[in-house]
Amino acid sequence: MTPSLRLVAARAPRELPRPDPVQQRVVAHAEGAGHLLVVGAPGSGKTSTAMAVLEKRIATAPTGADVLMLVPSRRAAARVRDEVTARLSRTVSQVHVRTPASLAFSILRTRASLLGEPAPTLITGPEQDAILVELLAGHRVGDGAVPRWPERVPESALGLRAFRDELRDLLMRSAEAGLGPAGLASLGRRRGRDEWVAAASVLREYEQVLQLGQLTPDRGERYDAAVIVDEAVAALRTWSRALPGSAPPRFHTVVVDDYQESTLATARLLRTFADDGAQLFLFGDADAAVHGFRGGTAALVDAATAGRGQPGGFSATRLVLPTVWRQMPGVRAATVAVTRCLAATGGITHRAAPGAADSGA
Repeated sequence: MTPSLRLVAARAPRELPRPDPVQQRVVAHAEGAGHLLVVGAPGSGKTSTAMAVLEKRIATAPTGADVLMLVPSRRAAARVRDEVTARLSRTVSQVHVRTPASLAFSILRTRASLLGEPAPTLITGPEQDAILVELLAGHRVGDGAVPRWPERVPESALGLRAFRDELRDLLMRSAEAGLGPAGLASLGRRRGRDEWVAAASVLREYEQVLQLGQLTPDRGERYDAAVIVDEAVAALRTWSRALPGSAPPRFHTVVVDDYQESTLATARLLRTFADDGAQLFLFGDADAAVHGFRGGTAALVDAATAGRGQPGGFSATRLVLPTVWRQMPGVRAATVAVTRCLAATGGITHRAAPGAADSGA
């Protein structure tokens, strides 16, 4: 049986708190009535509400195939998928809960299949490291055009694993921000960061190596995790030109949990879906962001209410979940006191939300 037809075994769903009025408003938000940004402190029910929206839209859709939920990790995707499947009152072939990278890879694989091309492959971290080892080793013996590293980057550092890890992070974050080699070099010169200019030369060579690896006719495109989402965006925007008469993957509802962990590339993917008619439900809390080292951009949470002319702007209506269900009054009071001292990237009213016992819920 193919994976797309595999039925997920249901298990008894966990008991959720009775939704408060704001949560009810989110779930009842009419299709096509605009995008929503739902902000809440940890324990206020963001994920539970997101799953309720997903459950309702799947239950009312003809097949449920055009309803999507994006989460930041594969583990979270598996957990949410199992819970939503257990709550549905009817059998479905699959529940679309994916990470942005997984969704992007699926889009590119579908496109390659329709074009009759070999399936794409995802480059792993060890493969990236092996490419950088060879490039940096060549630089140390003067092979080809050698990047001019500043004096604070000694030649001995080029052979260190820690240096390669930092360099790879810089290259991947640059790609996620939409900067190619020229863009990274230009930014480095403007900011007086000579090491960024040198890294841009490495990025150019890295891209050339990937292109050389795709010259054989039996090998598909190779993508790394930093660029795969933007590659999917490009594929969706050129779909009708490359595949006349074939409809691209399309969703009428897209729910995003932990939106504070999204990258700028993910925001561009959501813009593509929104332009194609999708309604967005974005759940997040900038205070809870932990994936900044992977390109997560917490500022996207508050940017969602801006107009489409702003990066990450969706003209979304902002709603704040008013009750924290997961903390006892004493713990909640301590949390509120601590968060008052934190810097903020946007709205902070959700920080003062009372615990369930304090609110009389």
